[in-house]
Amino acid sequence: MNNYFGTASHIMCYLALAQKEAFLAPSERIAIHLSIYAEDVRKLAGLLQQKELIVNIKGPGGGYRLAKKAELISLRDIYEAVEEPNADFWRLKKISLKAKKPSSNFTEVHNVLDSKLAKAKEDMLHSLSLVSLLEIFGESS
Repeated sequence: MNNYFGTASHIMCYLALAQKEAFLAPSERIAIHLSIYAEDVRKLAGLLQQKELIVNIKGPGGGYRLAKKAELISLRDIYEAVEEPNADFWRLKKISLKAKKPSSNFTEVHNVLDSKLAKAKEDMLHSLSLVSLLEIFGESS
């Protein structure tokens, strides 16, 4: 898992505020508010746009806005927009590559871990699907 999910969630909360207060949020304004680089905002915004979670209104006075109501966007939606779907979530492949010729015990442990950790990821994604952006935004404002 990379660091994008947390930052993207913050961006989405800021856009929920923008929606509530009826303003568009340019990347520079979001970056200043979150103390991050505008190019990072634009990178994540591009991923969020691809999943149709946000819209970018171009031109003077333009900026980003949510594509739908905050209560219709789950944390899972945000996670799936910015995280690579088939990434080595637990970094197990990196560990197994270091072993030139893994023992059968290593392989057995790796297989059990893969199974258990796949279930943990599935549970996490299910939990994220139960929490809306509005719930997160509402608790932080």
